[in-house]
Amino acid sequence: MLFQGKINRVLDPEKSQKKFRKTLEKEKLEKKDVPAMILAAIIVFLPAFVLVAGLFGLAIWLFFS
Repeated sequence: MLFQGKINRVLDPEKSQKKFRKTLEKEKLEKKDVPAMILAAIIVFLPAFVLVAGLFGLAIWLFFS
């Protein structure tokens, strides 16, 4: 099958969770990794959130004004 690996991950989540935990134990996070991940998430999600909120605001403004 074309996506057999992905299908197996979905059908056997315990195996993929064990593999994830093993990988996480091997690679410990450094001191500044968590703030870097939070900053990266803000950089990625904030513009998308602002865009969606702006579109809703524009739609409301067009319909009710």
